[in-house]
Amino acid sequence: MKAGYSTLLNVTRDGFLCADDTEGNQNCPIEFYIDSIKAGNFYINNSAQYSLKPETYNFKVKNCTEASCQSCDIDLNVGKLASNELVLSVKADGMPFIANNGQPLSCEVKPHVVAQEHTI
Repeated sequence: MKAGYSTLLNVTRDGFLCADDTEGNQNCPIEFYIDSIKAGNFYINNSAQYSLKPETYNFKVKNCTEASCQSCDIDLNVGKLASNELVLSVKADGMPFIANNGQPLSCEVKPHVVAQEHTI
């Protein structure tokens, strides 16, 4: 591996459980995606390492329960992160998020585009 060619990114799920889950019965793993490619399912205290080029990627976390799915998208340049540790977690309302250097990162709000008819 060439120096500077890749950045080792450590991704860990913290110990916060979804509502109604117990350590022995987890029904809402956080699905982790890198550029729309599923990179793993994270149950509490799971971790993985990814070797990525120091470029900008879209990271997405998705959490589905029987009632609904919630997700969070973030574009990050892995070469410019405060730390090479990403922590995946879920808020009390079930919304998943990604933290870096102890700080939750802001999800991007993707505009919902409604198709419109045009007469020519």
